[in-house]
Amino acid sequence: PPSLLRCCGFPFRFTLNRSTLRNSKRHKRRHIVQNHDDDAVLESIIDDEDEDDQLTSFFCSFFIQAALVFHVGSGGGGPHHIASSAVTQAFSVGSHHRHRPCNLHHRSSLTHSFGTNTRRMMTAFAAHTDDGNNDATAAEKNPKRLVLIGGGHAHVQVIKSLKKYSDNQDLHITLIDRQAAATYSGMVPGCLADIYSSDDTQLQLQPLATEYAHFNEFHQGSVVDIDFQEKHIWFVPIPKEQQLTDDSMPTQNNKKMISFDILSIDIGSTSRGWRSIPGARQYTLPTRPISNLVAKFESWTKDITRTTKPQPIHMVIIGAGAAGIELSMSIHSRWNSVVDNLKITLVHSGDQIVPNESDWCRSKLVSLLEERNIEIVNDCVVQEVLSDQVVVVSSNTNTKTSIPFTHCIWATGAEAHDISHHLGNNRGLQITDDGWICVTPTFQSVSYPYVFAAGDCCHIVSSHQRSPPKAGVYAVRAGPIISHNLISLLLENKNDKLQHYQPQSDFLKLMVCGNGMALGFRFGIPMYGKWVMNLKDSIDNKFMNLFRMKYLVENSDEDKQYDDSDDDEDEPTIEPKLAASILLTEDVSIHDEKLDYNVPWKIIRRMMKDETYQQEVVSECHRHRGVAIEQQQPVLSVNNETS
Repeated sequence: PPSLLRCCGFPFRFTLNRSTLRNSKRHKRRHIVQNHDDDAVLESIIDDEDEDDQLTSFFCSFFIQAALVFHVGSGGGGPHHIASSAVTQAFSVGSHHRHRPCNLHHRSSLTHSFGTNTRRMMTAFAAHTDDGNNDATAAEKNPKRLVLIGGGHAHVQVIKSLKKYSDNQDLHITLIDRQAAATYSGMVPGCLADIYSSDDTQLQLQPLATEYAHFNEFHQGSVVDIDFQEKHIWFVPIPKEQQLTDDSMPTQNNKKMISFDILSIDIGSTSRGWRSIPGARQYTLPTRPISNLVAKFESWTKDITRTTKPQPIHMVIIGAGAAGIELSMSIHSRWNSVVDNLKITLVHSGDQIVPNESDWCRSKLVSLLEERNIEIVNDCVVQEVLSDQVVVVSSNTNTKTSIPFTHCIWATGAEAHDISHHLGNNRGLQITDDGWICVTPTFQSVSYPYVFAAGDCCHIVSSHQRSPPKAGVYAVRAGPIISHNLISLLLENKNDKLQHYQPQSDFLKLMVCGNGMALGFRFGIPMYGKWVMNLKDSIDNKFMNLFRMKYLVENSDEDKQYDDSDDDEDEPTIEPKLAASILLTEDVSIHDEKLDYNVPWKIIRRMMKDETYQQEVVSECHRHRGVAIEQQQPVLSVNNETS
């Protein structure tokens, strides 16, 4: 229609050959177009018995869409990619229509495609050209697009918190993750020890996002590029049946693009050195992605139990941090009963394990490893991995040694993903030298305030605090903060309401030891026993139950976030001497009664809140051990934060 062309402001005139149109049809189309009924326009075109008339009318409409693309695209901004996509698809449909008669099937597909594309194009055009009510129209026609990349410990809490806004028509929310289910790292050692099934460890992201929180989209895929200025994301879809074997960026064939207004990234980390040390990729099993670790270990276990002639097993674990140590004890618990000759070796680059813990904690851990015949090789760096041995070099003597193995797990510390390095080197995203995304204490990127990052993948830049270590507990604690900040910026567009994250200086560290036992460190005190395992099980399942679909359906308290700071203000304080005795109890019972893990848990929480009480209990613990407190290294600093 000429009025629409004049609205576009073109410096040329477009005329329609009226001789090819019937007057009745022409008037009908003009009336329908003026009322923006694009489906009816197309039906009018298709119903015309003259095929030349059909083609003329169709390509006239196609030309109008192309004109709008030119106008919107050249106007300096505006969602011209929407109109462009509409024209591309319309042209494709038009070409198909040109070569074949328009039967009933073609009418249906053409009507759907052209009608949908025209609506998308008109929405983009209206939002761009309405000078008088541009803001209102944009809010109505173009909802704000929030995209979450990764379903880590922080983002699962964001997903849940967005449930209450599922009916908001001004929001369009998308989740992208490499897998439909994320594995909770805190329960993996228990899974390897056969305490939990693999299903117990999984957070079902797709149903949580689409069925519970009613997200608009879920894409199982790997992000390969982000344009932060144009606000575009490119990802490669991953088939649901495909088993992920590593965290590397995939080939960029068949990549797709989506747009965003606000972006949040929670993609965790990968295993340090696994991609760069020769032979590591070919002959070792990395701890990330965690789901692959669990699946491969179960496959190893089946192979070991099926063999009719048991063979000696030598498991070598590269990395003797908390993760590697916990894995070694869990694997010993699982395989020791089915393998006649089991040997486990931990390869450590430092001169002692858990260097940041007290001598008492370290001594207790070493004794537990010795009880299980788990060997620690200190002061060595892996140079190469062969098919049946690890070649290491001594940090002290620079001598080369080979450690044979039948199975090898790569459990080194955290390393940034390739995508982080790519975005930092090519897309203007500020990262550290190691590839971590630099964020403020509000989890906003220091480069782009509409981009957030949380969990292992980020590094907090602040003059008032240090960025926390790469540990799951910090990602869990970040969840409520980033949830609040995303919602505040998304719905209210107010930076002044954003909360700052203050990571705790220390936390309760719990390690599965197998056989129903666990070891905990807090305040420089080692705590060991079945009650410690029961406490760990309670904390882990309490977190997981917040996101398990069966509990979400039953639980009306939908907005509840993770919180282990139970209100025990009214509980009577246990006398320090008895409290110390309870914390150091390794049996399941005390005074012929079953020791409920809640009792020591209340003591620990009281010690976090009350500095004087903490010092008294710690002193009694050292007396209980029979060593004067003056001879010990200083215990960890006192704080009033929750573990």
